[in-house]
Amino acid sequence: MSDASDDFTPKLSLPYLLPSQAQKHVTVNETLAVVDALLMGAINSASLSAPPPELSAGDAFLIASEPAGDWQTQSGKLAVWADDAWMFYQPKPGWRLWNIEEERLIVFDGSEWSEITGGAADFQNVAQFGIGTSADENNPLSVRGPGALFTALETTEGGSGDIRVSVNAEDTGHTASIIFQSAFSGRSEVGLTTAGNFAVRTSPAGSNWSDAMTIDPVTNNVGIGAAPSPSNTLTVACPARFEGSNFAFSLHDNGAVDMYNNAGGIFLRGRSPGSFLFFGVTLSDGTVVNDALYIRPNAQHVTFRFHIMPAANNAADIGSIQQSFRNLYLTNAPVVASDKREKKNIETFDTGLSLIQALNPVTFERDGGPNARHVGLIAQQVKEALEDQGLGNTNIWQLADPDDAQSAQAVCYGELIPVLIDAVNELAERVDDLEARNR
Repeated sequence: MSDASDDFTPKLSLPYLLPSQAQKHVTVNETLAVVDALLMGAINSASLSAPPPELSAGDAFLIASEPAGDWQTQSGKLAVWADDAWMFYQPKPGWRLWNIEEERLIVFDGSEWSEITGGAADFQNVAQFGIGTSADENNPLSVRGPGALFTALETTEGGSGDIRVSVNAEDTGHTASIIFQSAFSGRSEVGLTTAGNFAVRTSPAGSNWSDAMTIDPVTNNVGIGAAPSPSNTLTVACPARFEGSNFAFSLHDNGAVDMYNNAGGIFLRGRSPGSFLFFGVTLSDGTVVNDALYIRPNAQHVTFRFHIMPAANNAADIGSIQQSFRNLYLTNAPVVASDKREKKNIETFDTGLSLIQALNPVTFERDGGPNARHVGLIAQQVKEALEDQGLGNTNIWQLADPDDAQSAQAVCYGELIPVLIDAVNELAERVDDLEARNR
């Protein structure tokens, strides 16, 4: 008598034909039925726990949990309807079945069934994988098609809703990048360089790569056409040009800076190292004036080619009482606007002589200045004299800050000229009167 385990094949448990067996055709037919059920196997469904009401020969099912009816106690087995009876098979690791209901190929790993595409062991540690094309040793994953999509697993399906694609190098001494090609020739590369920086590189023909932009991951400083500076947030190689819809700003290798707008050009130029700093303009007729304004650093001079005017009449000052210029050199005497049409509340001034007599000229030296003697007035004494003459509201005496009585005081010498004129006129009248009396 043979061992029972020797009477069946090891994988599908097909019965062997034994020498002493009668009616061998029964055994053969039984074996063929099993082969028919399992070879190129397909199931109608894997979601039922009880047989459906209508069946056809060859229908097959993976019995779901908590089976009932004719499937009771057969949970997890393969049920095949043949010769108006059920045949049950216990799945073994490696069995593959096509699920007609779900239109997918599934495999049994010894404990559960899973879809072959995406989660099966057959697709783990695959040496090469090609989609629409053939993979090779240099490109073990190759995809050929109109597009490729990576999308996040939504939070409703248990994901975070985020997605990240990682490109990892062995260490900072190796490159981790993405190359963009045209006709399989590199044109642009984005990623980490061997120096550890993030860079955008370009190439005209797949060789002679150059860094268009580089970011230092430690300082976050950026270099455009140049290496990032350790101390400057942005470093741009010259020549460089910044453009807007109505404006352009250019930096040149020779140190020149050009600024253009729709009305013409405005530019700032240093002609050579250590030379003057030039401000140039392009006039409306196209004429270029390079030295409209220029600064002589060594001589501490600013030179103008045009008039200097405030934006509006009587709207701005040059200097202040507390921030005054040292000297003012003129070819002609200052011209003061004196149009009657720009004055109001005009009154005759006739106390010039008494005011002049009340002023006390002094000589002095400037505090902190050169040892040069000056002749002038003391603002505090001028204020007292004006108040004594009932002229405390005139502009002859001034206070740097009208709200601060302790701020610097000043004298407007130009406003004393009419006072002198009135004094001279009064003296002239007295001289005429004396001369008339002596005749």
